[in-house]
Amino acid sequence: MNGVKIGIIGANTTATPTQTVAANVEGLKFGKFIDHVPFEAERLRREDGVSFVILLTHAGGDCDMTLDSRDGDKACQDLSLSAGTGVVADEVTEFIRQLPLRNSDGGPNLLATVDAVFAGHRHRPQAHFVSNIDTATKTPPLGVKLTVPVLQITGFGKSFSMLDVTFNRNSSPLDSLQTRVSAFKIHKPTYLCYEHFENLKDCNPELESVFKGQYPNNFGGKESPKFRGQSLSLSNLIDDQTNLASGDEKQALSPFLDIISKSFGNIDRVVVKELPNALSQDRTRESKMANCVVDTVLDQYNEKKLPSEKVDLMIMNSSAIRDQLNAGRITFEMLFAISPFSAKLSVMKLTRDELEALGRSLSKNLPNSVAVISKGWQVTLAKDKNTSPNHIAFVPPEAIRNQESFTVLTNDFNALPNGPHEAVLGPIRSKIQILDLDLLAFLEAGLRKQPLLESCAGLGTNRTVFATN
Repeated sequence: MNGVKIGIIGANTTATPTQTVAANVEGLKFGKFIDHVPFEAERLRREDGVSFVILLTHAGGDCDMTLDSRDGDKACQDLSLSAGTGVVADEVTEFIRQLPLRNSDGGPNLLATVDAVFAGHRHRPQAHFVSNIDTATKTPPLGVKLTVPVLQITGFGKSFSMLDVTFNRNSSPLDSLQTRVSAFKIHKPTYLCYEHFENLKDCNPELESVFKGQYPNNFGGKESPKFRGQSLSLSNLIDDQTNLASGDEKQALSPFLDIISKSFGNIDRVVVKELPNALSQDRTRESKMANCVVDTVLDQYNEKKLPSEKVDLMIMNSSAIRDQLNAGRITFEMLFAISPFSAKLSVMKLTRDELEALGRSLSKNLPNSVAVISKGWQVTLAKDKNTSPNHIAFVPPEAIRNQESFTVLTNDFNALPNGPHEAVLGPIRSKIQILDLDLLAFLEAGLRKQPLLESCAGLGTNRTVFATN
C-alpha cells in the first residue's frame, strides 16, 4: 500500500471447539495466539519484507466505550475465564499483555511484534490502544511500554471501524527495517444503519442497548431498515433466497453443496408452496423466524412422542438461527441457510432452580443474543436503569405454572459437554440426552403441515417482555 508492505495474520478464538458443532472442527487444534502469531509475524517481516503486521482475528473483548481510546488498559481488562470454555474472555488483551518485543534495526528501538489488531466474535465495539503492561506487576517487559491499537465492530455488517496509520519513510525504496509508524488515529465505529440508511430508528439494537439505554416494550414490531426501497438484510442484499449461490459462485461451492445433498437429499425440493408472510430474523431480539423454528420443532417432537414423555418447552439461543424466510415458495435450501450446522436435538429434565440457572447462563450473551422460547411461555429480561439487560427468566404458561420440573428441548450446542452452559448442566449431565435427531428434519416436517402454525404464518410474537429492577 503506497510502497509499504502490509502483512495480515488470521486467527480464531481458542474457544472454537466448544462454540461450534464438533464435527466441523474435528482434527483441528486451536492454540493460544501467543504460541503462534509472533512467529508468523516475524516470518512475514523476515521472508516477505513486510513493514506492518495486522492481526485479523475472530476473537475479541468487551471494552468500556465511554473511556477514551488512550485508556485501553482501563477499558479492556476482562481477563476472567469464560464459563464452559476455560478461555479468557478478552483473548486479544491477554495476547497483547504477553506480546514479545522486536528490535526493528538492531538498535535500541523496541517495537511490538504485531502492529494492529482487528478483532471480532464478541459483536461489541472497541476502539482502544492496549498496552503490554502486566496487570499483576503493573510494569511492561524490559521496562518498555508499547501500545497496540485494537478495533472491533458490533457484528452482522451493521458497522465498520477505521484506523489511520502514518508512516515515517526513512529510506527509499522502503524496506521492513527502515519503515516506521509515526502516528496512529483510531476512529470509533461507524454505524451504517444510523448514518447511511433510511428507516433508521431501531435498526441497530446493539447500539441502542449498549450505549443509549433504550429498550422497546416488546420485540419484533419495528419495520426493517431500507436502502433505496429494499429491505436491509443479508438474505436480500446477498441472496434472493432462490439459491445459495449462482453462476461462478455456484460452481465454486459445488463440492460443499454436494456434501449437503448427501446428508439431506435434493436441496431444491419445495417445502412450502406459498409462505403467506415473511419471517424476519434478528439475533438481538424476539423474531418471527425464531418463534416459528422453536414452535415447529417442539410440535413435531411431541407429535412423534420422542421420548414418550411430552416436552414442556423448547429453548434456543437466537444466534443459532442464521437467516430469515421471505414470503413465497420455500425450498429446503432456504431452511439450510437458517440452520447450517447439522444441529441435533437434546432433551433434559430441569427443576425450577435449574431452569432459572440456565436462564442466568444464557444471560451472558445479552444484548447480542437472546433466548428464544416456544409458544405459551414468556422470556423476561430484567435490567438495571440505563444498563443492558442482565438477567433472563422464563415464565411458564398458567396451566403448568405449579410444576416443580420441566422437560426441555434444545439444540445440541446448548447441551454439549464442556459447552457454554457447562457450569449449570455439568452437575446434572445424567438428566440430559443428546439425540441423533436432526433439527432441520423436524423443521421441514412441521412446515409441510397445513395449516401452518400461527407463528410460521407470521403471528404470535410478544413473548419477550422487559422488567426494570
